[in-house]
Amino acid sequence: PDTPKASLLLYAVYQKKSIYNVYQPITWRLTKRLQGVTGISFRVHQKMHIKGFSFARISRFDELVTAGSADQIYGDSFVPDRSDILQIGNNVTIVFEDEDASAAEEPATYQLEITGRTNLDMQPVRIEVMSGTEKSGVQVQFARCEDWTTRTFTMQAVSGIRQVTFLFLPGSSFDFRAFRLVRLI
Repeated sequence: PDTPKASLLLYAVYQKKSIYNVYQPITWRLTKRLQGVTGISFRVHQKMHIKGFSFARISRFDELVTAGSADQIYGDSFVPDRSDILQIGNNVTIVFEDEDASAAEEPATYQLEITGRTNLDMQPVRIEVMSGTEKSGVQVQFARCEDWTTRTFTMQAVSGIRQVTFLFLPGSSFDFRAFRLVRLI
């Protein structure tokens, strides 16, 4: 915890009454989301025993998802830059797994918000949404913009756990910052 890059994720006081030889579960929400392989330290002010701890996977559905948090990125030409993916060119595929749209039992229509920029008049982006063997897709056109811009597109009805894939075809020139899928009522 005393390294220069360390940050405090939670200050909490355990207030459950002691029961001899019994571990009592408690849930706390950290101040920021952990990603990837991350070191974690506990600083305590008195003797204590920890049976263990676990983290719950949080769905990224209906939340702003940074391009740099993709589960897979591959292709001919791209530059990862912290939370962005810059200079996306030929045949680049960006995959986000476990996007959970299961809150709706019935399929619903969604808006897809993409934040990016391009120097092309029209940058085509193919988006594929999958669950098991079901697959749907849409191709959108992102118009020229010098600054980071958010554009909104309508997606087909989806439900269940999904994989969201962004495909950039030959001739692409795109900087990708983030996306969000928003359920329409």
